Amino acid sequence: MNSGFNKITLGLVIVLININIGFINLLPDIIGYMMIASGTSQLGLEKARNWAVWLAVLSLPTIFNLGMNLIDAIQFSPAFFAESIYIVVLTIFHILLIFELMKGFVAKAEEKGLVTIVGSTKKRINIYATVSLIYLITFPFILNLEELVSITVIILISFVTFFMEIMIILLVRQYRNILAA
Repeated sequence: MNSGFNKITLGLVIVLININIGFINLLPDIIGYMMIASGTSQLGLEKARNWAVWLAVLSLPTIFNLGMNLIDAIQFSPAFFAESIYIVVLTIFHILLIFELMKGFVAKAEEKGLVTIVGSTKKRINIYATVSLIYLITFPFILNLEELVSITVIILISFVTFFMEIMIILLVRQYRNILAA
């Protein structure tokens, strides 16, 4: 059981971190999502595994970092528009993966009568959902703001999103310590 949780944790870390040399991503998201798929399969979380497999396939283009920088993002172009839609779709699928993971963990914790972590998870998932929703709603409007404001909002949202992903990774570790014991 520990192995499944460890694979999910490491997979989430790989998805979170981007190390690029030139236009090559040294830790492509496909590796992280395949690790998550393997871990969820070991834990019997089939719905979460399915989302992880879908994300692995959809994240294939992230092997090559052909994306634009913050300054380019403020300017309209067909490439930016297409990439924006792609990012939103990946984000929605990632959110669904996280929800299925947490739903599976909560079910396992409830079977063991672990009420405290279930309540904590529900609070954290509500915060995660709120932040994710704010991100998805504000994303299209950022383009209409002044350049400096846009960059500031993008950086702020990036930090908050990063913090939320770390919170989820720590929650997976917490479940590993409680459920695998």
